[in-house]
Parts: sequence; structure tokens; C-alpha cells
Amino acid sequence: MEASGKPLDYDRMSIISRASTAVSKLPKRDFQEMKSFANPPVAVKDVLLASMLLLGHRESETNWQMIKTCLGKTGKESIPERVAALNVEKMPEENLKKAKDILAKYDLNGIANVSQALKELYIWASAVTDD
Repeated sequence: MEASGKPLDYDRMSIISRASTAVSKLPKRDFQEMKSFANPPVAVKDVLLASMLLLGHRESETNWQMIKTCLGKTGKESIPERVAALNVEKMPEENLKKAKDILAKYDLNGIANVSQALKELYIWASAVTDD
């Protein structure tokens, strides 16, 4: 613990919390837009793959069709709700590492040029995978 009495990772958890809130506030149409891609740009597919890994999916089960299904879910099964409910401390280390490797190929400016929703997911996923 720091002298302030806060856990050492308080800042990281605060960043993840703010990023989760930003994802949860995205309009459903933003997810529908990404879902509409028959053949998504590589950045879209990669950021969504990293997000699915962080949400607990195995890489072997994660393909574009499965991602599209997740993008269309509503309520507690929706990506924003799952992001908000995620317990980062219980995430498999293998998924964290793989997601971090995927995200390392991109930067925020490049992702922001593709989609606002993708930008918010990228910020969230980057915060979760940040050491």
C-alpha cells in the first residue's frame, strides 16, 4: 500500500473503471456498425479479438462469426455489460498476454480513425493489459 493508504494499483483500476464506463455508454448503433462488416478491417477484427480474450473467450473459439454474435447480444450478455462486470483480477494470464500482443500492433490515433466504438474498446483493453 502507498502512504496514502490506497492499493498500489489504484490508478490502474481507476483508469480501467473510466474506460469501462466509456464503453458502457457507447450507443448500440456503434456495435451494430462493427457487426455489419462482412470482411472487417484488420484493426477492427484484432481489437475485437483482444476484447473477446479479455472477456474470457478462448482464442480457438474466437472468429469473426462469433465476434459478430457477441456484438449483437443485448442486456447482461452485451459487450458493454460484460466489460462493466469484468473482474480483471480473475482474468487468465494467457488471455492477458495474448490480448496485449495483439494490441501492441496499434496506437490510439490509428484506431480512432477507424471507429469511435473501436477506440473506446481499444482504450479499455489497453488499460486492462497494461502492467
